[in-house]
Amino acid sequence: MPINVQIAGKAYDGVDMEIQMLGNDITGFYSLKYNTVIQSQNNHGKGRKPYSYSRGRIDYTGGSIGLYLEALNDIENSLPAGTTILDLPPLPIVVRYNNGTGRIIKDIVFATFNEMPRGMGTDEMGSKFEIPLHIVDVKHNVTK
Repeated sequence: MPINVQIAGKAYDGVDMEIQMLGNDITGFYSLKYNTVIQSQNNHGKGRKPYSYSRGRIDYTGGSIGLYLEALNDIENSLPAGTTILDLPPLPIVVRYNNGTGRIIKDIVFATFNEMPRGMGTDEMGSKFEIPLHIVDVKHNVTK
């Protein structure tokens, strides 16, 4: 099951990737994407060239998670009766990955689900869904 994880535009191999959500390890995921961006601008005075730059708001874009049907079912089955993934408040998704240097990085992505997909497939890999996430906050490189 190939895993494609993109963090700030950089792709990572899923061999060294772990995701936890709602207190459980999520083994049936095939992709996770989130990006942190900061606004910046050049400040101009006299002349044609900027004399400095400033940085502003931080925002999060491109959030999505790819889940196989079994993983989506496990998440939904852990919820109280009558509750869907759309009802959840921003929940922490704990991401651990090897950044290529042998060091394990831990990020915590706080997100809500934007869609509740349904459907079935007949391929041997089973049904899979790319679900958009609304990223509320990201704690990068958390030590605990």
